[in-house]
Amino acid sequence: MKLKHAGRVDDAVRQFRDAYRLQPDNWTYKRQAWSLVRAGQTPLEVYGGDWLTDVRKIGAENYYPPLEM
Repeated sequence: MKLKHAGRVDDAVRQFRDAYRLQPDNWTYKRQAWSLVRAGQTPLEVYGGDWLTDVRKIGAENYYPPLEM
């Protein structure tokens, strides 16, 4: 997020695209990346994924790890 705060949003988006590619199951990266989407854009357009698309891809039952009780 330092790139964003330095006004380098396009560079930050490129970094998060790489993060998406390298760790596609990392929800922390995804949430941070989605915050960089500009008005009129969607995460799906910018990153090729968004919350609903990605959850559907992995299956809602896999979004959280199973509880061990």
